[in-house]
Amino acid sequence: MLSAGTASATLSVNTDEAATCRYSSVSGTAYSSMSNTFSTTGSTSHSTTVSGLSNGNSYSYYVRCRDASGNANANGYAVSFSVSSVPSDTAPPVLSGGSPSGALAAGTTSASLLATTDEATMCRYSVTSGTAYSSMSNTFSSTGGTSHSSSVSGLANGNSYNYYVRCQDSAGNANANDYVISFSVSVAPSQVQAINVPVLVIKYFPVDPSGQKLDIAVAGTDADLAGVRSFVDSITNQGIQKLTEGTKYHGYKDGSATPTLNYYVTDTKEFLSPLPVSSFEVPWNQGKGIYRPDYRKILSDINVCDYVENRGVRQVWLWGYHYGSIEPVESDMSMGTNSRQYWNFPGYGDVSNSERTDDLPVCKNTYVLYNYNFERGLGELLEDHGHQIESLYGFIDPVLWQTFKSPFGQQSPTVNRCGWTHSPPNTVADYDWANEADVLSDCEDWKPEGTGQAKVVDCHTWYGQSCLNDGGAGFKVWWMQNIPGMNNGLVYNGKSVKNWWIYYGDIDAALAAGKGLT
Repeated sequence: MLSAGTASATLSVNTDEAATCRYSSVSGTAYSSMSNTFSTTGSTSHSTTVSGLSNGNSYSYYVRCRDASGNANANGYAVSFSVSSVPSDTAPPVLSGGSPSGALAAGTTSASLLATTDEATMCRYSVTSGTAYSSMSNTFSSTGGTSHSSSVSGLANGNSYNYYVRCQDSAGNANANDYVISFSVSVAPSQVQAINVPVLVIKYFPVDPSGQKLDIAVAGTDADLAGVRSFVDSITNQGIQKLTEGTKYHGYKDGSATPTLNYYVTDTKEFLSPLPVSSFEVPWNQGKGIYRPDYRKILSDINVCDYVENRGVRQVWLWGYHYGSIEPVESDMSMGTNSRQYWNFPGYGDVSNSERTDDLPVCKNTYVLYNYNFERGLGELLEDHGHQIESLYGFIDPVLWQTFKSPFGQQSPTVNRCGWTHSPPNTVADYDWANEADVLSDCEDWKPEGTGQAKVVDCHTWYGQSCLNDGGAGFKVWWMQNIPGMNNGLVYNGKSVKNWWIYYGDIDAALAAGKGLT
């Protein structure tokens, strides 16, 4: 099939010996009666141009050849083709449905750019108007179909933003003009102020004698120190962004949603030495010489209580390694003396995803330590926080938390809830975040009584067009955004459902106001 508009074409054939070839548009014509000789012929490659072709028509040409000994083909060799009646695509994509627009709530630091096209395309954007598609360096993170989205960050109160979008279809037609997505961030304070979550970052990068590479005998890798630093900084920044975004209640569908928690790094400490090893043996590795890092020494050496009591630090992010005699925890908590009445062990409180030993310095305020492996990524970082969320809310109100989580992975007519860090609503298997199985779930309209509207969900619900397994990062953000947050408007047993994130941001203040998720 030739494209519409084709008026001429080249007939080409090959022979196994030198020959002279002719053709006819009438089947059964003898070689000697054919009046059309190929314009290039006499050897083994033969070609000629035919013209007068038109859209929607089919053509057959019957070829016969004769060699130097006078032997001619007794049968015609047919060359058949047609010309499409559909005109070739010369029109660029048409864009519509751009968002966000108008004024976003004060405190909004990131937003999702959204646009729709009338055909499958690849879309890019620029902050400078008049930039050609080929020169745009920012490609939408989700694109290739008709729905396109990408997250932009670094937004600030009182500022206006313009993003200039152009797309290109599979035929190579790109927009010659910008499609503008414009919005601003309000100056007025949001209805409920966000809770700042200052994070102290600690890095342990044991190096070999060169000082340029990690010590493989200690860390299990001899990666370049500069590369590890760069990777850890990148994942830390992504974690800050995604965890803040995760506290936007229904943020995946409400562009005006405001995050409850505002994570940011307040200080960073780096050590080019091995992690100190504690005497706390990992419970499931009894007798194997596998221990936790010595968190008490690590945090005491930097006077963690000064950070927690005087600088507002609520989370410590420790970057290290999982190798040899070291196995890090995912999360570990030291409940402060200000919440002593809620301590769940004699002499200390620990509501975390660990064996909950008395292994951290105790301060006036509560803090949580997360221990990451610098050979893992964003999905694992969010995993640690997901499990801490489960531990915390299960402690505050185990019944209501179970109602948010279960059931999950059940087939219709069961209406599933939101699942947990390992298992989305549509699966019971661990780490199966990219499963395309369809189930009913009311997670996006979760109500404690189970009266929310159910819908069919699968991995596309949280990932969009492509269910690429990113370590569950996309699912975990979606999952967090369904946890009752700011202005959730929910009522349970006649009581308003609290913004659950206040416990994650400042548990001491939240407990002082009364333990419970309602």
